[in-house]
Amino acid sequence: MTASLAGSFDELNQQLSAYSAHADQSASEPSPSQTNTAIPSAQSKWILSPTLDYLLGCGGLVWLLFGFHYFVLSGTTHGPTAASLLTLSSLGAIFLGEGHTAATLVHTYRSADLRQRFAAYTKWLPLFFGALAAAGTLVPGIAPILVKLYLLIVPHHFMAQSYGIARVYCLKQNYLLEDDERRALILVTWCTTIFAVIRQLTPVEASSPFLSQMILEWAILPAVCATVAQLVLLSAIIMFVAVISLRAIKERRTFPLPALMTMTTGIAAFTLIQPANGIYWLYVSAFFHATQYFLTVLASHWNEQKITSCKQRLQSLITNSPTTRMLGMVLLVSVFIYFGIPRLLESVGLNYTLAMASIFTTMNMHHAAIDGVLWKLRRRQVRQAISQ
Repeated sequence: MTASLAGSFDELNQQLSAYSAHADQSASEPSPSQTNTAIPSAQSKWILSPTLDYLLGCGGLVWLLFGFHYFVLSGTTHGPTAASLLTLSSLGAIFLGEGHTAATLVHTYRSADLRQRFAAYTKWLPLFFGALAAAGTLVPGIAPILVKLYLLIVPHHFMAQSYGIARVYCLKQNYLLEDDERRALILVTWCTTIFAVIRQLTPVEASSPFLSQMILEWAILPAVCATVAQLVLLSAIIMFVAVISLRAIKERRTFPLPALMTMTTGIAAFTLIQPANGIYWLYVSAFFHATQYFLTVLASHWNEQKITSCKQRLQSLITNSPTTRMLGMVLLVSVFIYFGIPRLLESVGLNYTLAMASIFTTMNMHHAAIDGVLWKLRRRQVRQAISQ
């Protein structure tokens, strides 16, 4: 859940999600200062449960898969075990990675209130991105540009969501961020984003194609800019660690582990070096970014259905219930958008890879934009959804 890269620190502080934004100024919603209000201890400290939150919301599963693949298998892609992991990665990308984008559409368009409240994002913005997708499919050379723009948006979308989920865990565990902690957390988020973007705008070694498109090299900045950005990011991380450590010593109150783990997993996605980074990205998009998004959407859905206990929530995932029907709809929408439409366009003579790349990138750009207004901690509905 995200805001634009040029947005202010204060706007980012209001967001639940990471890779774009405009604030909803409704008078019925609380002021930004109210987003730091503690959640009553009677309510859950977890979105689903400690184990599932650590695995799917904080990045635990990613670290387990990455650690085994990189350290035990030495990063190889050969052999039956590696092949099984690559299959798992592919299935995660299809059903979770692409599914979480479809989940935004299902969550938004099934609500008349959300469609009306965010009309600019549900009516006009889809027309703009639809036109871009058509251009990318029909005009050679546009799809690689869309891919490059998408890759430049990803760091902010990814990190803003990590920041938002970390704030959720702070709220849920009654850890009220002090001003210096909040500023340090925001600074780390921004420095990671800026470093990842700058690195893509400096001379780099040849990279592998993405979505069957060669990644354009927009080397508009000297290599030293990436080095400086990296040093600034390191300084920001040290500052953040110092701030939370000082509070832990003074108040004997430690920064919530789920929040710290969430930020660490997000930062690692843009700071690990090759070949570790390549292995890490086999899992982090589907089993961290997408799964934590699903947890948030499900939390909102469970709140609507007044499903509050962990047992009831788990049962709703394995029985014929409104939850499974919603997830089924998400799967159908995902398959139709990412597989059905490109194949339909191919059947009438258009290039499948151009159509797939154009649809994937524009759908994710729309997802990033609408998330920025849909999931904001200062929206009363969002706080109620994640506090149950």
